[in-house]
Amino acid sequence: MKKVLLALLLLILGVAGYVWYKFSTSSGGGFEGDKAVKLKVNKHSEAFNKNHIGRMLRNLLHSIWLRRRTVRRFSSMLSESR
Repeated sequence: MKKVLLALLLLILGVAGYVWYKFSTSSGGGFEGDKAVKLKVNKHSEAFNKNHIGRMLRNLLHSIWLRRRTVRRFSSMLSESR
């Protein structure tokens, strides 16, 4: 019984969504004003981009190195305690 009610609910929602979509697009739905003005985007210099990417890579490598060092320390502590 629950499955039948769920299927009926989904069918009703689907039909309502389809009707809403058809009516909203046929009447020109959405915003009917002027088109949006394009925003200017400042581009960074090539030196900034290289420095930024270099800093990201350096931070990534440092975090990997720290994880490995931490894992080695804990594994050596565990092996010593046994």
